[in-house]
Amino acid sequence: MRRTMTMLALASMVAALILAGCEDKSTDPQDATWQSLTDSPHDVYWGGAMFWDGGDGIYALEGDTDLGAAARDESKGFARYDISTNGWTDLAETLQDPGWSASLTGPGSGPIYCLVGNGSNNLLAYDVGDDSWSLLAEPGGMEFRHCGNALVWPGGGDYLYAVQGDGTDDFLRYDVTMDAWEMLDPVPTELDWGNSIAWGGGDLVFATGTDTTFWCYDYGDTTWTEKARCPDGFAAGGWLCFDGDSSLYAILGGGRPDLWRYDIAEDAWEQLEDAPTAFEGGAAIVSDGDAIYARPGGGSPEFWVFK
Repeated sequence: MRRTMTMLALASMVAALILAGCEDKSTDPQDATWQSLTDSPHDVYWGGAMFWDGGDGIYALEGDTDLGAAARDESKGFARYDISTNGWTDLAETLQDPGWSASLTGPGSGPIYCLVGNGSNNLLAYDVGDDSWSLLAEPGGMEFRHCGNALVWPGGGDYLYAVQGDGTDDFLRYDVTMDAWEMLDPVPTELDWGNSIAWGGGDLVFATGTDTTFWCYDYGDTTWTEKARCPDGFAAGGWLCFDGDSSLYAILGGGRPDLWRYDIAEDAWEQLEDAPTAFEGGAAIVSDGDAIYARPGGGSPEFWVFK
């Protein structure tokens, strides 16, 4: 465990790469368009999370079907997409079937963390160099739920932040050095289907709520602040991601193709071009600083880029 944690020493370098990749955006978000990429090697179901590694790679879970998905042989599927070659590579399967509200996050230069979701408290770490998974500590006395879980690494430091979802307001963090969890001040509203959290630069973590409220947590002074309300309620397949610069992007899920941009400095939302297909359970988006990559979920292998 401590051997992999030493990789966090490179975290500041990854953060610099993220920011550097966002300094020269060639396309205004209102002028960007959707383009089809190579399909994922697996159909994508509930929990089909993605993670950008700060370089040329996007890592992705296949996720699990609605119920009774244990019968599928590929439910532990995990793959890497190479941005420069537009190709996918299958990697070592996860230790457990990722399900509803599975999440991926990490510093890019070290392990990738997976919150399994689907009612499991399991947190996994993927070693990129060894192509292998390990099981980390569970949050004692707490329970991750079936929907609305989310996990995020905020660009630096020794903590991952998480919400438990399923109608709760629980907010907690995981210490990667100590391999231990602790509870924090709760989100001021509940999180459920499609709700999500995302790093927003600096000391800020943003969270959507079940009542369309939108919240910002400053982990420097440990306070929550309400922001401009979300454009509509999030549902299964809803997701937030940070572009590494000044904006968050959001899909609402629930069978809708909407894509939204939130300007952090202006505290304002704007709607962008609809995706070519609707976002269902298992949908996810991720940014590499220059573009937004999306999978629609709902059993589809489709993979899209917005740039």
